[in-house]
Amino acid sequence: MNAEHPNYGWLFSERGSRSNDVKNHAKRLIHCLY
Repeated sequence: MNAEHPNYGWLFSERGSRSNDVKNHAKRLIHCLY
């Protein structure tokens, strides 16, 4: 996880390896934002 970009860093850094976690985390961010 990149401290510089905690919101988008993990999206590109951990692509494929944690597709499920990324999707779940993205949903949480979307719910929090909207």
